[in-house]
Amino acid sequence: MGRWIVVFFLPFVLLAEDLDQKVEATVQGYPITTLDVKKRLALSSEQRIELSEIFLSPKGRAVWKQTLEALIEEKALLYLATQEGVRLEEEEKKQVYFRLRQVAKQFGSLANLSLELKKRGLSLKDLEKVFATQLLIRKFLSKRFRERFEVRPWEIQRFYDRVEKAWKTGKEIPKEWRPLFTPSSLLLQQVYFNSPERAREVFEKLQKKEITFLEAVKRYSQGPRKRASGIWKLESEKDLADPAMRRKVKKAKLRKIYLIHLEGHSVIFRVLKREKARLLPFSDVQDKITRLLLEKKYRRLVHSLKKRIVKQLDIRRFGEE
Repeated sequence: MGRWIVVFFLPFVLLAEDLDQKVEATVQGYPITTLDVKKRLALSSEQRIELSEIFLSPKGRAVWKQTLEALIEEKALLYLATQEGVRLEEEEKKQVYFRLRQVAKQFGSLANLSLELKKRGLSLKDLEKVFATQLLIRKFLSKRFRERFEVRPWEIQRFYDRVEKAWKTGKEIPKEWRPLFTPSSLLLQQVYFNSPERAREVFEKLQKKEITFLEAVKRYSQGPRKRASGIWKLESEKDLADPAMRRKVKKAKLRKIYLIHLEGHSVIFRVLKREKARLLPFSDVQDKITRLLLEKKYRRLVHSLKKRIVKQLDIRRFGEE
């Protein structure tokens, strides 16, 4: 429930309607059906498993149970929110639609997103409902536990100091910290060969300076990866698919020409530019750090409320029959 991320991966059509209406659990008498669990699996960014195989392995059964528990937790918080009269205002409803459009950008348009959802037995309304529920629950928790959502100046400074220390000692930067840094960049110029013999021949020509690198790109590059200039702009070596290529590029000196033989092809390359990510000044990232800390507080709060919710509400699980 924390982040608003939606990735589609399950190539299935939701199955028989009568089975889909089976009640998996109830919260205060409100049902969670098999169809509800299927839909959440189809929108999950983490559970990469075929629905047709979901009960054929311990991992599959664990995924189903985990998804069901997340829905129970969500339904319980939603019930508490509605009992306290928490509603989304018009401006907040606009935020929901904005998130919908953000996801649609990944598919080119709302129409394309709608088609993609339809393939999985879903609709834009299903996705909109998930976003609206997440926002409503967040609003409820922020209202009920306002003091636990305060971010103090010393917390922001301490977080920044922690990030700065990790960065200066060369530790890998977690994805959630990346907004605090300037983007890294890697500029490669490459010549692709289907034949290792031809690659060695051209490499020798380059070493002897009989041809320029650009001439090599235009005259000799082969295969689907070839580009007119041979230039590829990446964020870092991690964007390269082949592990051997990643290692070679990481150690490469600027503008020095290298030859590497990979599975199915060979590559002559040189690194034209390499810029590491730099930590932005504290004054530029205070708002971003505040949002990161609020997200962390939110996740901790939801986790801490689980036991209290179970005691407070009538929650029943029916399991497999």
